[in-house]
Amino acid sequence: MKESPTSDPLSREHQRIEFAKRLTLHRVRTRTIVELTGLTPNRLTGFRRRWKIPEETRLRGRYPQSLNIFLRTPESRAEAAAVLSLCSTLDAIPQRPRDYAPGGSFYIDIGMRILDAFEAYRAIRPKSEVEFDDVMILIRELVAGETIRLKKCKGCQAWTVFAVFDGTRPICTYCQRRDSKANSPA
Repeated sequence: MKESPTSDPLSREHQRIEFAKRLTLHRVRTRTIVELTGLTPNRLTGFRRRWKIPEETRLRGRYPQSLNIFLRTPESRAEAAAVLSLCSTLDAIPQRPRDYAPGGSFYIDIGMRILDAFEAYRAIRPKSEVEFDDVMILIRELVAGETIRLKKCKGCQAWTVFAVFDGTRPICTYCQRRDSKANSPA
């Protein structure tokens, strides 16, 4: 019987370090990398030095606590839906309990799929202001289901992000504009 690469402790450690390197290259905050990889902050600092990552390129401070970047405009809600659609396509939206470690953090497999989705999104929209830490808060809020939901637009069936407290009919920006043009006097 052939052993899977992730069941070997050395392979798992190599996977963890490579994942940390990918996250570091995307300027992900130390706390997020530590949570996703299980590496200690000191060990991560040592790896960054070996990888010759300049200190000034790192994002510092608290990571995002708010969904404002995704909820402030209809376009930003569409951007959130695009990110979440990629996450859904790549099976990167955690499903309880299989994706969670005992401490409540994500297993490395789900973290790597989230990073794959983020990299795919940034390949499509390289000038986007969305950072990996923003995607993490978006996914956490979606899974919690207390603030936002991903629903299909009633008009075109495109995925759109809506605030839970928003009792209006889910409709995307495109359909809103189309409906307002159709209802406006000519």
